[in-house]
Amino acid sequence: MQGRYINTIFYIFIITCVVCLGIGSVYRYKADIYFDTARKIIPHYARTNEGLQHIQYYYNMAAKNNPLDKRVYADMLNGNFLREVGRAR
Repeated sequence: MQGRYINTIFYIFIITCVVCLGIGSVYRYKADIYFDTARKIIPHYARTNEGLQHIQYYYNMAAKNNPLDKRVYADMLNGNFLREVGRAR
């Protein structure tokens, strides 16, 4: 009887872990989508000087959803931004 409860608790623990890992991976992909959107707006901003608020919004959402890659996102966006602004001028 006691072994049955231990098995039930063990299976509930495994299911909970799988659900938590699934939710965590969804947030990573969501952050990548926000980051790619911000990166796609940069050439438009370099030509027209409009859309900086959108870039900042998408970057902040990417950093909020995946704070471990915040530095990587910032470095890549800065590099792309400087490259596109240099081409436009």
